[in-house]
Amino acid sequence: MSSRNVPDYDGCLILRHSGPPTRLDHFLHQQFPDLSIQRWKRAIETTEVMVDGRPGRKGTMLTEASCVCLPSWLPTSLTSRAPVPDPTVPVEVVFEDDELLVLNKPAGIHTHPLSPDETGTLANGLMAAYPGLEGIGFSHLQPGLLNRLDRDTSGLVLAAKTRESWNKYRQWFTQKEITKIYLGIIHGILDEPLTVELPLIHHPRHHDKMTTHIPAIYRGRRLPAVTIIEPLDHSTSTTRVRLTMKTGVMHQLRVHCAAAGHPLVGDLVYGNPETRDIDEQIGRLRLHAFRLQCPDGRQFTAPLNWEDWS
Repeated sequence: MSSRNVPDYDGCLILRHSGPPTRLDHFLHQQFPDLSIQRWKRAIETTEVMVDGRPGRKGTMLTEASCVCLPSWLPTSLTSRAPVPDPTVPVEVVFEDDELLVLNKPAGIHTHPLSPDETGTLANGLMAAYPGLEGIGFSHLQPGLLNRLDRDTSGLVLAAKTRESWNKYRQWFTQKEITKIYLGIIHGILDEPLTVELPLIHHPRHHDKMTTHIPAIYRGRRLPAVTIIEPLDHSTSTTRVRLTMKTGVMHQLRVHCAAAGHPLVGDLVYGNPETRDIDEQIGRLRLHAFRLQCPDGRQFTAPLNWEDWS
């Protein structure tokens, strides 16, 4: 089974091939042996799977050091097994009614597993506390889940309790009718609000990263993204900020903050070399999914104690 190379949040799973040439469908079966080659062939035909930056086909040949990028949800969507119930995973419920669960995910755990045998994720905790969620959502391994967060990002995750409510809320997410507000700490002093409107692409050489620098010859998919960065207060070298977005591109907030010259504190991927020692000492990304605003007027909040980040 592949290791986790990138976060789950609306992202991309990166797999690197080493060894003799092999077909893409055979390679994916080797990485996920629970899924047959035939199932992978059908998935490749209907889903965007990239090989070295280009769309792959089932017969695409991988050579030494080929890089395969596929949606992180794809392997889980092809399995029929639910996550293993894990009652040791904390499930903090912010709000609950007959159709929806609003959860506050702690930092340091993944939103859902990539294989049926993986434990320790929020989805494993959900299956222990709410077994009725099985079979709802993107896949069996994502029971009820409507959105995902990076491993090191804390905050709001929604889970639908019925198929009907899952379809309703996912339509709101897809149509960008749900506004997402995060809290974070950035390097440097920001005195005025700033809007960053830059499309993102997967980095041409480092496919587990995103970038706003798009080569003139680039022919791949450009992902529109807009982030509003609002300062709340600042110290001598950092600023507490509110980050607002309607899009949900992988690593969007981290890349846009870095592109604005104010990388998020604790970001070892997109941070500046001159602040790396500080980021390593911090130990984790300073980013929290604080509020979700729905088109029906409801909003959900996961409060943040800033002192926990001091």
